[in-house]
Amino acid sequence: MRHRDLGRTGRRPSVLGFGAMRLPVVTTPPAVGQGAVERIDEPAADEMLLRALELGVTYIDTAYGYHDGQSETWLGRALRDAARLRYGDRRDPATALHAEVPI
Repeated sequence: MRHRDLGRTGRRPSVLGFGAMRLPVVTTPPAVGQGAVERIDEPAADEMLLRALELGVTYIDTAYGYHDGQSETWLGRALRDAARLRYGDRRDPATALHAEVPI
């Protein structure tokens, strides 16, 4: 993958990026009196992102408006999971919570 200088920032993003605006979706049939609900098909989107990362993509475009706010949430989770796949889970077992605890 080719990279280019980003001005004088010292950063070199990939020339090709991964766009999170048009991710695959799963449509849930509408409930009575309501419209259908679309959500990101996370397994399919995860595969797409992992492939982009394997190919050296380092520029990722997302925004709150993509998929009604789901894009940013999915991307954060997907990047966290991709890092764990590559580097292992580096949480300290003595302090890591494995369940949600209300505060």
